[in-house]
Amino acid sequence: MLKQLLKRGYATFSFMKTAQESSRKFLLEMKSEGHYKKAAKSYRKSAQYTKMINLYPTLQNTLIECRDENLIE
Repeated sequence: MLKQLLKRGYATFSFMKTAQESSRKFLLEMKSEGHYKKAAKSYRKSAQYTKMINLYPTLQNTLIECRDENLIE
């Protein structure tokens, strides 16, 4: 898969790491619930969210039109 991506020019990767980079530890820490609620509230006011919501009727109509189609062999 990686070779296919590289052949098509989608990505370039560097596999070399310095000793300092490979010895680093990454701490995964979740933000507070309040942080996520604030982010969600902000997102619901965004243009991207409005655009997504406006596409729902198109998706629903497409699913209805394809109901009787044999899409998987």
